[in-house]
Amino acid sequence: MQGNQKECQVSQEITSAYERLSAALMEIQLLHEQVEFLRELVESENLNRRHEEQKLQELKQELKMTNQELSTALMEDRLSLDEAKELARILLKSEKSARVSFAELLTTIYGCAVKPEELQQIDSLNMKTVPLKKDLVRDIFANSNKLKHHSKQLSKQYEGLGWRFMTMKDLYSKIQAYWTECKTKQ
Repeated sequence: MQGNQKECQVSQEITSAYERLSAALMEIQLLHEQVEFLRELVESENLNRRHEEQKLQELKQELKMTNQELSTALMEDRLSLDEAKELARILLKSEKSARVSFAELLTTIYGCAVKPEELQQIDSLNMKTVPLKKDLVRDIFANSNKLKHHSKQLSKQYEGLGWRFMTMKDLYSKIQAYWTECKTKQ
């Protein structure tokens, strides 16, 4: 009788050990699946981060080109200050009338012929000012501002992806360490 009881007890211990082993194997399998999922998630986040980084670089390049276009549009058809000063010195030395000298100076600076007769005394109320490419400049500024705003948004998204990536990487390392620990216990 005692032999049967011992056999029954041993059988129960074996069954219990088998159940614990099966549960541990199932947990290991689950951890393995989680590790694979996290590995894929990390790869996906890396790909997403690189894509966002590329978009950010493209926007920065576009912003740089827009700023260059703006500078070019603003400086087009104008003399530099040093060139204008040199031209003024030459005109002053030429001993021409002020009206003729101003006409030559305006012709050179703005690239269109100004006759000395046009420089008669002008009534300040009738004076017309023609904005030089204001629409183009306004458009370039608007595009530049949009690009800056979009660039800031992408920078924030990129930063968020970086934090998510670091969190996933940390979680992956912890699960991998736990996985290794479980393997060594077996």
